Amino acid sequence: IMRAAYLALNNTQPALTNECWLCYSIRPPYYEAIGHPHKVQWKNGTNPAECPWNKNNTQGLTIQHVTGHGKCVGKVPGRFKHLCNSTILKDKIEEKKNKSVDWLIPTKGAKWLCSDVGLTPCISLKVFDPTQFCVQVIIVPRLTYHTDEEVLFRMENGLQRQKREPITVITLATLLTAGGVGAGTGIASIVKSEEIQTLQRAVDEDLDRIEQATSVKSLSEVVLQNHRGLDLTFLKDGGLCVALNEECCSFVDHTGMVKNSMAELQKRLEKRKRDREMGKTWYEGWFNMSPWLTTLLSAIAGPLLLLLLAFLFGPCILRCLTNFIEKRFEATKLLILA
Repeated sequence: IMRAAYLALNNTQPALTNECWLCYSIRPPYYEAIGHPHKVQWKNGTNPAECPWNKNNTQGLTIQHVTGHGKCVGKVPGRFKHLCNSTILKDKIEEKKNKSVDWLIPTKGAKWLCSDVGLTPCISLKVFDPTQFCVQVIIVPRLTYHTDEEVLFRMENGLQRQKREPITVITLATLLTAGGVGAGTGIASIVKSEEIQTLQRAVDEDLDRIEQATSVKSLSEVVLQNHRGLDLTFLKDGGLCVALNEECCSFVDHTGMVKNSMAELQKRLEKRKRDREMGKTWYEGWFNMSPWLTTLLSAIAGPLLLLLLAFLFGPCILRCLTNFIEKRFEATKLLILA
């Protein structure tokens, strides 16, 4: 999945894949949706071939984040209308039902994300509740994007600082949408691209493995979470990823994914340290070389500064004060003589 996600991102946002980190979390949600606005199909029959009920059967999978605008069906509440590019209303549904149409099928590669049943490959008009709503989407893994600078900074400052400071979350879905996947006009060419199709196949294969592990829908995400935890442990121990909080992060650049991300991280941290050492002044080197010297200099810096100011401006101030006193004495003598 990580490799397929990199290829999709590199195809849509190549400027962002020059030295960056892609990460996945061991905690849900594991997938996100991108709204797909393209034309849907109306079909009759008992079980259309376009509805793969026995393959990638992902009904009920939790999708908490939807990016972009897709085609909607049903009664969409006001707070969700921003997800809709256009909406198929109840009247249209009733019209199709009167013509013996049984199924509403999403465009190729997409699925329906519904408010009542979750993710489903097709909508049966016989059982669809028009007071509910569905959005046509494509599913992508929930991967977060971090710049190389951000990861190096956090690794240098240690895990305790990582826990105190929130990490800015930029997900793959957000970047793909910004690159045109959810823009409406540019979605056709991008969704049909080999990289996006490869990513969708990788997602389907991942979901297939979960379906084979359990037949109980409510347990699917528990199994997936256990798999993610094991993946993170094995990958981290093998040096294939770097643990950033509860994320497993892999380094990528324009040449592709680096196989040993931990070794790459150590190399980049050492290079960063060398560059910083070369740019330091002589007194900064003192501070780093001896911690007690930093404390000592901080303690005596104030008194030393006062002494320096006294040596610089003391004679001038003393001379001005002496002249002032002499003038006052002269004025007093004149008054007495007068």
